[in-house]
Formats: sequence, structure tokens, C-alpha cells
Amino acid sequence: MFEAAGLGALEEEVYDLLLDTQVLSLDELSRVRPEPSVLLTQALERLEASGLVTRGTGNPQRYAPAPPDLAIEGLVLRRHGELEQLRAHAVALARRYWAAADRTDESSVVQVVRGAEAVRQHAIQVQRAARREVVIVDRPPYVGGDPRFNDEEMVGLGRGVRYRCIYDAALLAAPARIADLFRYVEAGEMARSLTDAPVKLLIADAEVAIVPLHLDEPSFHDCAIVRGSSLVESLLTCFDGLWDRAVPLSGAVLDPATADAGPGPEPEGRPSSLERRIVRMLAAGVKDEAIARQLEVSSRTINRYMDRIMTKLGATTRFQAGLQAARHGWL
Repeated sequence: MFEAAGLGALEEEVYDLLLDTQVLSLDELSRVRPEPSVLLTQALERLEASGLVTRGTGNPQRYAPAPPDLAIEGLVLRRHGELEQLRAHAVALARRYWAAADRTDESSVVQVVRGAEAVRQHAIQVQRAARREVVIVDRPPYVGGDPRFNDEEMVGLGRGVRYRCIYDAALLAAPARIADLFRYVEAGEMARSLTDAPVKLLIADAEVAIVPLHLDEPSFHDCAIVRGSSLVESLLTCFDGLWDRAVPLSGAVLDPATADAGPGPEPEGRPSSLERRIVRMLAAGVKDEAIARQLEVSSRTINRYMDRIMTKLGATTRFQAGLQAARHGWL
């Protein structure tokens, strides 16, 4: 087990002996564990450096084990800090690598990755290296054919990385996807919806982008990694244009708990929370049938709600209803 902390089998055996005896000198340890004194000395020094063993001041010097729960927790925290420093250093090295590659070979700006697992690992690595912002356009196809919950986003949001995500409106028809999106939004994601999103895209820190090579296949297994160039700037400009066109998704759209059983006792002309939710889902591009599934009602019931909503808004078409709903702050 100590290998995970950079220690070997001998260090672990020595520590086990100290746990049982509590205190041993080097000579006493040599009698119990017949190894060359130099190897035992090195093992004790490594254990002491790791905080697992303390050395007395008497003569002969005697060694005692530190409490394992406290010592190992401290060791884990130190290793975690070292790994975080290594990760930051890797990001800096990567920037140097791609800057040099850009100067020597412009074709190296784009790297083609093939294979579903390789694509998935690159998406994970790009998000883990992000320090400021990740932007995503989410639409089919997906790696392996089906979408997975993005654990890396939750970790990134916890680290203070901003996530802006645009979801194809068709995704809002699936209750499982709605539940995932609500978790992202609760954690701090800024989410919007767009009907027929034209691209699938992930960009981290405006420096590296992942785009699929094909959008007309059922599974996502080939992609291009684009780094530090005007191509990434162009892709980010594309995302910002889509972001401006997309409709914000709020908890009122994504959380089923916000739906009432009926229109409620609101004053005449004011929307109930359920009516407001229906309008927001329609504005986000969700179809009537999908809204009915989300609310667990029939399509006929949704039509009745729509008639009531249009009456309250004084609209004769859904387009007019959308304009009036925006004007009155329903969205």
C-alpha cells in the first residue's frame, strides 16, 4: 500500500514492526529484520521524511511510529499538493510545446484523435487542465453512442472554473438528461438551449478546442484537437454567436419540483409557476410532446394550458405569446 506514497515494501515492513513494538533502535531492528544496516537506515530515513516515523534523541537513537491515521492523512495531502503542482507544470510545459510546434510546423496545430476511449480521455484531460472557463455545445453524436454524466465538469465547477453550455433543444425531451442538466445548473453552470445546434464543441481557456470529425454518425469516435491558434479564436467566436442566440435555461425549466398541480390562485392575468415553466420550456425549444412528458400530463392538457396562457397574454399566435411573455418578464 505504501507504494502509492512513493515508499517501498521494506519501508512498509519496518513501519509494521514499529507499530507492534512502538520503539526500536537500529540494532534491535536489525535483529528482528535481518537486512543490511545501510538498507534499514535508508528505510528509516525515508519513513521519517514522510512523517511516518519519529527519531528520539537518546543514545542509541530509537525510532517510534507516528499515529498512522494522522501521519498517512498528512502524507496523502502532501502528495496531493505535489500532484497539483505537477499538473500546473504540465499545463505550462504543454503551452511551451505547442508554441514551439506552431513556430516549426503549422500542421501540428490540429491533432486528429481516433477511437472512442482516446476521445473520452482527451476530453477529460482538457477539462482537468482548464483554469478559467470551459464552453460546450452539447448535441449528438456521443462517445459510445450515449451521453454520460460529466463528472469532470462538477470537479471543475468546484475548482472555480466557469462553464457555459449550450444544449440542443432536442436533449430536453429526455427526463434523464433534464435531471443531469439540473445538477450542472445547481452546481453553477450557465446553461442555454438552442434549436438544432449546428456544431458540437468543447473549448477550454480559449486555448484548446475539441470538435468531432463527423456529425452524421450515431457514435462519436474521431475528433480534432485544435490548440492555440486563430482556429480556436474562430471557434470561440462561433460559440459566442450561438450563445447570444440561445435561450437561458433556469431551474424553473429544469427542475420538476417547481411544477404546480395547476394554475394556482394568482391574480387575474398573472401566470402560475406551472404556466411560467411551460412558457420557458417553449422558449427553450422544447416540443409540446416533450413538455407533456416532463410534466407527466397529456398533450391535450398542455394545449389547454397554452390557450389559457395566450388569453392572459392577449396573443393570438404562439409567436405573439413569446414576444408578450418576454415583454412581461415571464422568461
